[in-house]
Amino acid sequence: VLELMDEGLANDDVAMGICSAATKEGFLKVVNSIVGPERLAKFDIILAGDDVTEKKPSPLIYNIARERLGLPADKCVVIEDSLVGLKAALGANMRCIITPAGTSTDNVDFCAEGADAVIPTLKGDLYQVQISDIFGENCDDEDECVFEPLINLTGVLAEQDQCFVSWASASPFGSTLGV
Repeated sequence: VLELMDEGLANDDVAMGICSAATKEGFLKVVNSIVGPERLAKFDIILAGDDVTEKKPSPLIYNIARERLGLPADKCVVIEDSLVGLKAALGANMRCIITPAGTSTDNVDFCAEGADAVIPTLKGDLYQVQISDIFGENCDDEDECVFEPLINLTGVLAEQDQCFVSWASASPFGSTLGV
């Protein structure tokens, strides 16, 4: 996760945020020890459970983050690790990649629940998910380009024999995005 975070934080075309259901105090203890305060300070937005009036699976935390960043939902991709988080992302009309956490998610069919992709980890022996696997440029005939969610994890998912649900979104240029 740290490699993907660093790549996203270094890319001016990608806004990065953390939306955690944990209390801010508990969240900061854990995240500061794993992510580190220097990296954490580079995020565009950080929201914790006590920053909102409704917890996940309510989409409120994602909607507040999106509003504060000034982004439409169709430009957002959430990386989650639980069914509750997936339901929150879907409720906010955002695309969602699942990296299941722990044995409590072993029997959950995340694809059937609406996930765009399910992958056990963002980095394996033979692959590493990159920002370009999640976002990419979409250009029209006049070379006007926008950076949009593309979620192109086909090769990674084939290596892991995981489910993948393709999705499409109408671009501002009338073409269809998807894998």
